[in-house]
Amino acid sequence: MANLKDKFTVEDIKELDRKLNRIYYHATHGITITNSGVTEIQLLNVIDNLCRASGMLCDMLEQQLEGNIETVDP
Repeated sequence: MANLKDKFTVEDIKELDRKLNRIYYHATHGITITNSGVTEIQLLNVIDNLCRASGMLCDMLEQQLEGNIETVDP
């Protein structure tokens, strides 16, 4: 079974986090929301939540790859 370090590098995780942040920004940007209908806003909320959860996962994986795992209150 492959190790996490064999599959990803810290730079891979950081790049993924940057891409997720761009998606999150576009999904939650004020202009995007004001020009959307109810169905689109619901979809944007789902994208928002997925990006937040994925960002937390990226942070956790980055810490694990660096060997520095921090836990804080949510």
